[in-house]
Amino acid sequence: MQILNTPRNKNKSTYIFYLYALAFVVAALYHVNRYFFPSAHEPLLKHLLFLGIYTICVFGLVKRPKWFLYFFAALMLLQLYSHGSHLFSQWRTFHTINYIDLCVVVMMPVIFVSLLRNRHAAS
Repeated sequence: MQILNTPRNKNKSTYIFYLYALAFVVAALYHVNRYFFPSAHEPLLKHLLFLGIYTICVFGLVKRPKWFLYFFAALMLLQLYSHGSHLFSQWRTFHTINYIDLCVVVMMPVIFVSLLRNRHAAS
C-alpha cells in the first residue's frame, strides 16, 4: 500500500475530493432553486435541510475529518433508499430513467469507497 501514500497520489486524491465537493455544491444550488421555486407538492423544509446537509458534505469532502465517514455512510444509505426507490418506481411505471436518481445511486457508493480508501491510506 506504499503506492497510495506518494505525494503525487495524494494530489490526485485531493483533486478527486474537490470534484466530489463541487458535485455537492451543484446539488445544494439545486435545493436552493427548489426552495425559491417549489413545485406544488414539495415541502420547503426538505430543501433547507438538504442545503445544510450538502454544506456539511462540501466541508467534509474537502477537509475529511474522521467523523465525516460515518455521516456520509448514513447519508449514502438514505440517498440509496430514496433515489433508488424513485429510480425503480419511475422505470416500472413509465419505462424511463431519471438520470439524477441514477447518478446519485451510482456516485454515492463511489464517493464512500473513496473516503474509505483515503482513510486507509492516511493510517
